[in-house]
Amino acid sequence: MILMSVILEIVDYKQNKMNIGKQVREHKKLVEELLELATVITQQLNKPKLDLEEEIIKEIGDVKWRVSQVEKYYNINKINNQIQYKNDRDRNI
Repeated sequence: MILMSVILEIVDYKQNKMNIGKQVREHKKLVEELLELATVITQQLNKPKLDLEEEIIKEIGDVKWRVSQVEKYYNINKINNQIQYKNDRDRNI
């Protein structure tokens, strides 16, 4: 019985470690996509004669998808409250 308990603890530890690794990877990928979006927007601002709209649209899509993958690690109610706060504030400007 003790051996089974130890094995279950090891399995649980490994699963948690794997989940932490997945969370870190997903956060790193989000940062990568955010940087790519920032880069293409900066390029557009610095060279207004270029038309980088398609690249910007692609990067916005990539960022939104990555955010949807990462937000599951956070309190969705608090996220939605923050979004509502921003929407309300923008309406009052």
